[in-house]
Amino acid sequence: MLACLRQQLRNPECNPPFLKIDNYLITSGNISMDERLEKAFEVANYMATLSNQKRLIKEELDQKLVYYTNGGSFKVDQTLISFTKTIIEFGHTEDVVLLDVNQLPIIINNVPEFLNNIVNVYFESVNDYSAKVTEIKSKRKLTDIVEL
Repeated sequence: MLACLRQQLRNPECNPPFLKIDNYLITSGNISMDERLEKAFEVANYMATLSNQKRLIKEELDQKLVYYTNGGSFKVDQTLISFTKTIIEFGHTEDVVLLDVNQLPIIINNVPEFLNNIVNVYFESVNDYSAKVTEIKSKRKLTDIVEL
């Protein structure tokens, strides 16, 4: 192909059917290089926007998964839920001290109520996150993704 390009630059009448040069614009068939670059930029822009929207939704999830009680903040995750359930199974249901995200001791007066609250926070947040991710996956146009 490179040899053909050199030949074409020396002799403009030598235009093979699969490649021709029009004022330094290389075209192949009916699709020009500019159109292919434009299409590539559209795809790159779409992918960057998609990635950015997923990141924003993940950050929103992380914010929703914080539970505040008695002056402390707890990151709600499966580990906290399991640990709290274990505490209850061992019979500790009142005035239990837990360390929050800042490693501060926080007294939990009613552990079963605390467990119920963090489970609710977890499932509400994760279900909302799941719905938003599913919605993003179904969008095929850049304008649709940006509108979320």
